[in-house]
Amino acid sequence: MTIVRFFAEHDLFEKPSTLEICWNDDEEFANLTIRPSLSLYDWSKLTPGEEGKLLTYEDYFEFARSNDLSTLSEGVKNACQLHMCEMVSRGFFRVWTLDPFMKLINYRLPIICCEQVLSKLTNEDLYRICMAAEGESS
Repeated sequence: MTIVRFFAEHDLFEKPSTLEICWNDDEEFANLTIRPSLSLYDWSKLTPGEEGKLLTYEDYFEFARSNDLSTLSEGVKNACQLHMCEMVSRGFFRVWTLDPFMKLINYRLPIICCEQVLSKLTNEDLYRICMAAEGESS
């Protein structure tokens, strides 16, 4: 819960509407690649499931080390960083939200159904589920 709260306290949840506006207005964004066959623009359009199959933590680490984001305007750079944060932490949030979610629904659905529901939610939604479950247990 400490890590989950850290994301909320530091406003590390993605804001989709801001993202689209920023990325559509920046030509440099379309020219950068997160890895040789994947541009940042194409990456930004991936679903979390597709992204999880194409990229590893190492891919993100290498991209961060490249410092390519420094060529982007401040708004686009921030939006891109938030999106990367969302994608990289997604697995963590889904794993840690499963038990609180099942508790909130009184274990009425099988785990596989709960995982499918959680896979459609944003990290901020998952955070809210954790907070709701914690509030119920205190």
